[in-house]
Amino acid sequence: MILLVLMPGCTTPWGYGMANEEARENMEMKNLGIFDADDAEDTATDDSNDTLMRIDWIEGGDDLDWRGVQLILSIADEVYYCSINANQSCLIQQHGGDDDNLWEFGEIIFIFENGENIAGASGGVVEIHISYEGSKIIGTDSIYVV
Repeated sequence: MILLVLMPGCTTPWGYGMANEEARENMEMKNLGIFDADDAEDTATDDSNDTLMRIDWIEGGDDLDWRGVQLILSIADEVYYCSINANQSCLIQQHGGDDDNLWEFGEIIFIFENGENIAGASGGVVEIHISYEGSKIIGTDSIYVV
């Protein structure tokens, strides 16, 4: 049998408050907002440089450092990582922001094929996965790219 006696004013273990305060100071809370994705106006082809989609923020959020953003597309069994740099199979192009290092609230982004035929001329359902520092950003789960 364990007997636990709580004295007035002593409801948490010693150091608990200090540890939580330090954790809060080290953790920057972000409002990730909500995004909406739509098929780009371009027609998908069998080339490897098509504009696939447009992504808008439809509800407010904090500006996000691109180093913490992970944008992944999947179609059928294939997975494609997207980046603002030209080193991935799909490219993120920013429109409307002031800082190229941030995905700013209100900024529109376009997703392009970058040397790889992702959708093809017949198009297909593309699943969209966007996260920031491991936390999923809420938004459109998939679109049909044509």
